[in-house]
Amino acid sequence: MLVAERFTYTSAPQRREKIVQFVTDQGYCTITELSSLFAVSEMTIRRDVSRLRPPRVGMGSLLKLMPVRGGRSVGGGRWA
Repeated sequence: MLVAERFTYTSAPQRREKIVQFVTDQGYCTITELSSLFAVSEMTIRRDVSRLRPPRVGMGSLLKLMPVRGGRSVGGGRWA
């Protein structure tokens, strides 16, 4: 997949899917980096990733983004 295709999207839900894919591939990404890659404001990225946080109770096996200082990550760990 070409880099330009990787960050091209047609809707907010599709952008959020691509954010999860990218952070999953990278393991960690800053809000600033995501904002630059997807050509949207940092506030847009913050709203997107806030929708990707798993619920605090009964997370199940959903793969979601974990907030870490300065960005987002995937994987184990405790929620703040």
